[in-house]
Amino acid sequence: MEVIVLLICAYMVGNLLMATVIGKLLYRQDIRSSGSGNPGARNAGRVFGKTGFVLTFIGDALKGAIVVLIARWLGMDEWLQLACVFAVMAGHIYPIVHKFRGGQGVSSFIGGMLAFNPSVVACFVVIFLVFYPFLKNFSIVGLSAMAMSPLILYGLTKDWSQTVAAILVVAFLLFAHRKDLPCCKRVYKAVRRPIDRLVSRNDPSHRERRDHLMKEIRSIEEWEQVRSQSNKEPVFLMKHSSTCPISAAGYREFDRFETEIPKYYLIVQRSRSLSNEIESDLSIQHESPQLFLLKDGEAAWHASHYKISQSNIKSAVEANG
Repeated sequence: MEVIVLLICAYMVGNLLMATVIGKLLYRQDIRSSGSGNPGARNAGRVFGKTGFVLTFIGDALKGAIVVLIARWLGMDEWLQLACVFAVMAGHIYPIVHKFRGGQGVSSFIGGMLAFNPSVVACFVVIFLVFYPFLKNFSIVGLSAMAMSPLILYGLTKDWSQTVAAILVVAFLLFAHRKDLPCCKRVYKAVRRPIDRLVSRNDPSHRERRDHLMKEIRSIEEWEQVRSQSNKEPVFLMKHSSTCPISAAGYREFDRFETEIPKYYLIVQRSRSLSNEIESDLSIQHESPQLFLLKDGEAAWHASHYKISQSNIKSAVEANG
């Protein structure tokens, strides 16, 4: 009974999303309606800056560390301590108090493993530092290093119960990041796309999440905010014509491109003066459709008509994102 109570408490502790707490207390802003919409440290860094990133990371990491330390204080076996890490990650990734819309569990995983066995964390940090300069992909290298945790743990302890528990924790972490893994992306898209289409017809919350990813701007004030945002992080902006089939095709390509870079658009027919203002500010002749990748208030890349494709957008992100 004690174990069940602790696991439930660990899950509820995971429900405390520090990015949302910090955003509302310090910045008067809901992180879930900004940036990528993900209530994690990485998006907090994009929206709130380095301070937001550090505070969110520490807060979410403490959740994992605290439940492990409590389990250890209660005299529970090592594999049960790892079960508590799993529970707090489940609460962070699928928080019931936030309608199961949470983060991705990295900070809680690191905090929990650091409290459980600091040597494991030290080893996967070394692995990350060794391979990152060669691959230069934070997500893939980081996840790969953390995925080595069960192997590292077995090498240090030779204990199969701990190792199996660690495998389950890491498998859950990788599942939460399945969209970031190249081997899973195609399968995920193929399975998720028809589901998204079905759900979006009837689920207002799903449409709300889409709005977080594709936000329309209509005023010069909103344009100035977007341009100011590009001083902190890259930002996409598209000029879209609601009556042009070429623009519709470009809009679909832009909409389907998966990225954490904030995406904005305007509809030329109802925001003509705004479109003219953007043309003047960026000193780039107006076309429709027209897609910009903004950095430091200027267009680092732009494309129009049939050049707005997922492959071209991907190349622009790799060069400037």
